[in-house]
Amino acid sequence: MGEAWISYCDLKELIAQNYHIKVYDWEENKRVLKLLTDDGVKLLKKVNASYDRYLFMVEAMAHGRNHGFHYIPQIMETKDGKMGIVQDKGVLMVGQWIHGREANYDDFFDLELTVTALARFHQAAKGFEPSEKATPRILWGKWIENFQRRCGEMLMFKEIALGKEVKNDFDEKIIRYTDYFYDWGTKAIRHLTKTEYFRLAEESRRQKTFCHHDMAHHNVLITEDDIVYLIDFDYCIFDMTIHDLASFLIRNMRYGNWSLEKAYFIWNTYNREKTVLGEEIGVIKAFMEFPQEFWQIGLQYYVEKQPWEEEVFHRRLNRILEDIPMREVFMKKFLA
Repeated sequence: MGEAWISYCDLKELIAQNYHIKVYDWEENKRVLKLLTDDGVKLLKKVNASYDRYLFMVEAMAHGRNHGFHYIPQIMETKDGKMGIVQDKGVLMVGQWIHGREANYDDFFDLELTVTALARFHQAAKGFEPSEKATPRILWGKWIENFQRRCGEMLMFKEIALGKEVKNDFDEKIIRYTDYFYDWGTKAIRHLTKTEYFRLAEESRRQKTFCHHDMAHHNVLITEDDIVYLIDFDYCIFDMTIHDLASFLIRNMRYGNWSLEKAYFIWNTYNREKTVLGEEIGVIKAFMEFPQEFWQIGLQYYVEKQPWEEEVFHRRLNRILEDIPMREVFMKKFLA
């Protein structure tokens, strides 16, 4: 965003045309703009989604806020009653600016605040009926199907690497380690099929539960009063809320941090607010077994062809490979 994205004059005119506020000044703040207006400080962000997908996100945020978890930013309506401005294959969103710092998951104080907030959000994240104009992303009951497809894609990445006349270090490591991670993937599928996964997914469908689906530290803001706001619901999905919990555990363990102490701290903190059912434990563990990071780096390199420096791909892959021995020990002991 910023001056390369829109000029100051164009921004003032755009906001004046679509909202009942006036912009006096603005500044870049990472991926968003901070607007100084006659109605206080606002956020302007471009969401790369169709309006119907975007509307699902906005309605999910409002549902959580209106059903007990109040710490989700409010989104402003335009003059014509819409929730954003459709522009350039995306939607411009104007909303509440949250004055807070990003969470630090290495700090157990921040970690406890965040996990507590996540559990309380999950208590509100049910009974969600999006409008007919909103198009949801639905993952109820699709884990096994997705894992099977990704296992096949891992083998495809290996074939692409094998087919290259000149192979670099990244290719050689993909060839060497794909079978190992493929085995982890198929094991996760086998373990998932032995759980109550499909029954739990169907129950989640009946309860209409949803997930934030991107609990990165920069999507959690903590105010001076230690109030935790969840922001950036761009990847929000219909699914079991344990999807968020399992992903959060992995996020905090990966890249050399496979600590049972930290994992159980997260687990116990969450359970103080929202009890994980006994039949959900095996489902969570099977989800954590799947080698998501290895599959993802292969996808980004061979299929999406992300425009990153080669060193970025190599560094990320090496971090995944360095995790192997610690990850194996952790998975044997956690929730055993």
